[in-house]
Amino acid sequence: MGRNKRNRQKTPPEPPASTKTPANSSLPGNLLAALVTALFVLRPLYPSESVAVEGDGLPVVMLWCLALLLWAILVVRGNLVRMRFSLPDLAMGVFVLWHSVAALNAVVYESPRPALNMLWEGWGLAIAFFLARQAFSSAVQRRAVASVMVALAVFLSLYGLYQYSVELPNTRHMYATNPDEMLRNAGEWYPPGSPEREAFEQRLASLEPMATFALTNSFAGFLAPWTIVVLGAFVLPAPGLAIRDKAPLVLSLVPLGLCLLLTKSRSAYLACMCGGMAVIALWWLRRGTHIRLRRRLALAGIAGALIVAAVAGAVAVGGLDVEVLSEAPKSLGYRLQYWQSSAAMIRDMPVMGCGPGNFQSRYTAYKLPEASEEIVDPHNFLLEIWATAGTPALLALLAIGGASCYCIFRHLKASQSCTPVSTENRTPDKGIAPQNSKTENTPFRKQPPQAVEDPSAAIAIYVGALVGVLLSIPVGSMSAAPPVWFVSLAAIPVGIVVLTMLRPWVLNANESPLLWTFAAAVLLIHLLFAGGITFPGLAGSLWLLVALALNASACGQRPASRRTGAAVLAGALVLLFGCHLTGYQPTLTARLLTDRVLAGVGDPRTMLQEAVDADPWATEPRRFLADVICQQWLAHPDPATMAEFDRAVQNTLDRAPRAATIYRQFGLAYCDCYAVNRDRDLLVKGIRLLKRATELYPNDCRKRADLADAYLAAGDQANYQHERDEALRLDQLTPHLDKKLSEEQRQRLDRNAIAPPVRNSDP
Repeated sequence: MGRNKRNRQKTPPEPPASTKTPANSSLPGNLLAALVTALFVLRPLYPSESVAVEGDGLPVVMLWCLALLLWAILVVRGNLVRMRFSLPDLAMGVFVLWHSVAALNAVVYESPRPALNMLWEGWGLAIAFFLARQAFSSAVQRRAVASVMVALAVFLSLYGLYQYSVELPNTRHMYATNPDEMLRNAGEWYPPGSPEREAFEQRLASLEPMATFALTNSFAGFLAPWTIVVLGAFVLPAPGLAIRDKAPLVLSLVPLGLCLLLTKSRSAYLACMCGGMAVIALWWLRRGTHIRLRRRLALAGIAGALIVAAVAGAVAVGGLDVEVLSEAPKSLGYRLQYWQSSAAMIRDMPVMGCGPGNFQSRYTAYKLPEASEEIVDPHNFLLEIWATAGTPALLALLAIGGASCYCIFRHLKASQSCTPVSTENRTPDKGIAPQNSKTENTPFRKQPPQAVEDPSAAIAIYVGALVGVLLSIPVGSMSAAPPVWFVSLAAIPVGIVVLTMLRPWVLNANESPLLWTFAAAVLLIHLLFAGGITFPGLAGSLWLLVALALNASACGQRPASRRTGAAVLAGALVLLFGCHLTGYQPTLTARLLTDRVLAGVGDPRTMLQEAVDADPWATEPRRFLADVICQQWLAHPDPATMAEFDRAVQNTLDRAPRAATIYRQFGLAYCDCYAVNRDRDLLVKGIRLLKRATELYPNDCRKRADLADAYLAAGDQANYQHERDEALRLDQLTPHLDKKLSEEQRQRLDRNAIAPPVRNSDP
């Protein structure tokens, strides 16, 4: 025990257990590293923002469970004898456990399918963090996986540039040629002049690239941290690298920086500015004592010139304009509205939150009249966790960050205290310590030889990256927005070029946990204003960077016993079968059947009933089934069909108890049925559902107008007048076209004629 303590003090950045025990440098360790790398590469290659409703990420969660199973088997067999587990990992365990409790609570009291999907996504991200801690044990492995993610970011930035210059202009041209046909093909047809159509055209006119992400802000959030990693690799000192080895890194910065500018993501700009300043400050402290002021000013001038050139290029192609700055106050104002509503929600549900995956359905009850949209998250990762999983989850998340910072800075402090500074060992011309760097007072110590002597570790990670790209084609095809297969394959040649350029850095560069920490902080700054910490394609980068920083700090290295492996093996099996039975299998089966109905294949009622039976927790198949039954009743009214419609409506609402849009849909359906046979019971049901819709979304003028129309049909003058006035008031308050009344609705509400009142018409 004492000998191990003395060894840790001598080489704190890389304890002997890490260097002498080739647990992750062996064939089993390389296999694990390859598999983990493949899954980190896989997820950003297809959209991840619909994980709550569609369950797009569940196939990847299943793969993460299998990877955890593999790690446990290797430990039980004795192939891996060391593991990493410390305070940050413990805090992560507490976080995912409470997140699961909040999700299970939402399964009972809120909408169950989004809650279940997010429960498994939470476990998937926790497993990803844990396995990244176990897989990337050596410095060369950490730099290799970082280079793979940089290559992926470069590819996606090139794809984003292609979108900006070719794909999006072609789409706008097709819409201008035949807008109605394009809208119908997209399943989003709106009548000309409607607010919805105007909003769609505004989105179509947007120039910002998205690559494989569904949101531009998510794409910018993915690019930002890996841009900082490239900047750090280029700027920070690396005694084992010549300038010709680092020069190609600038080529990687060109597409990353240009595409990042074209996204117009102000939060990503701010985050990159902070990260760049941190990297430059670290470089200044590291090299400032032996570089002349003239050279420092020259380097700063070159960096400034590159930034000015990138901005000028973006302005020249029309991708960057003055609105990026002029619209910033308005954008911040929108976020303040989101945060105000989210804070009110947190006050009402401080312990359990509204439930993972259920924020949007709850948010409408708190949405301000002038707010812009029905957001799916608060656009702030702290409020997002607080609102969806409660105060304990937020405290656990903060504990992860606090414990990680403690481990990292404790390592840096130990490194400095155990290696007193000695300027005598610096070379006068290059300012670099010789091979024996024990006396250098810096976190960027020359790494032990194992990083160079074990190139197979990097090769295994490269192979894993290739597997991840190939996996994205079949796995992505199971999502609601499958990627184009040749786009995924285009990542291979781009990746080969970028990885070739980065290979000298991977094998010979120095390493500090501060670089990974700065990159993770960049992503967190972005998430403070953009949100999306639950989007796996974005959150995967965050937890990977945190794991790399902790591993570079030698945090929590300990023996891995077979008993631990057996316990993890049992837990992995439970998670695997639980995810398969409650997530992967039912969502995939129900989606396939529903897609066949939407494509016009087979009998819709029969296939939708099969989808309903396949997924006991889903809302959408039940909603579609109710709509089909309603259409059948409208064609041939009969009591039996109406009874089936009533049951289908109730089954749907049981699984979406706070979905104002669904209440409105069914309320209008009952009103349409009333117009066919004038059965007053149908109108009473319609009014009841429309009234509930306004309770769930009180500041929506269109839902108020629908309820007013229903009261008008019932002859209830007092309630009609109240809802009419409220709808017109809310219409005046909202500045957003897609939230205003349609011209037809406004004309109806402006009428003064009221149907004769009927007694007891208010349900």
